[in-house]
Amino acid sequence: MRVLITGLLPQDSGKTTMGINLIRAFKEVGIRMFPYKPVAGFNGWYSYEYLIRGVNMGIIAGGDAFKYYDETGEDIRKINPFTLLTLPLDLEKADFRNVFFENKEGIVHALLRAESCTNAEGYYLAKEYQFSSEGLISIINGFLARRGFNLISENQIITMIDDSVNSTNNCTPQDDNIIIESYNDAAAPNWESLKVDFTLAVSPGKSFLISGEEYSMAVKALTFSRLMMKTIKVVGVVRPMKSFSLSPHNFENYREIVNWLLKYNIISK
Repeated sequence: MRVLITGLLPQDSGKTTMGINLIRAFKEVGIRMFPYKPVAGFNGWYSYEYLIRGVNMGIIAGGDAFKYYDETGEDIRKINPFTLLTLPLDLEKADFRNVFFENKEGIVHALLRAESCTNAEGYYLAKEYQFSSEGLISIINGFLARRGFNLISENQIITMIDDSVNSTNNCTPQDDNIIIESYNDAAAPNWESLKVDFTLAVSPGKSFLISGEEYSMAVKALTFSRLMMKTIKVVGVVRPMKSFSLSPHNFENYREIVNWLLKYNIISK
């Protein structure tokens, strides 16, 4: 069974919490699900522990990828092939140019890890990373000193992020049993990720189950640019098969979802 998890909110929808708990609930009934989060990003200041953990493992990866890795033991590079590391902007280094600071929202799109999906990885470092704090810069310098990287502009990194909806297509596993997590409130992380049996649109306290085929058709019909549209726009036109109430730390919620997924999957075959 292939399941796509998308968020209804730009942040903190609960996608990874849903993914982890579904993996556990599926495991209870003898089904091993592979976790796949093709596109991710994290801030090296707020997620410092994951930055250091990744550096020690020889990889740049954020908290969500590590949570799936800890839960399943799968190769973290296959779990998450495309990761952006952002760093806080040092206002003094920006010569106190408030417009410069505000335009960048106080961060630098500093380092991108993009897997080629053929067991090779590439690191892309923004020249502007020098505008971040010295402590984090020294960590990045030490990490990159042991491997090759491409020095490009921050705008080029942003362009690569925008194109990830296409560039990560070839990384999407064709496993029969997989949980795919989108990023932020994007309707899907890439086009291949729309090839699923079901979609779960998630927000705090509520999740909506949607036919994968109907969801895919709606996304493709409503998308008019190369950028992926937002989940909420799709849910507004596709009627969910069922809704689920979610309570904090109540695992029974996720058992119920898995039971319904298995039921609907049998009916649709």
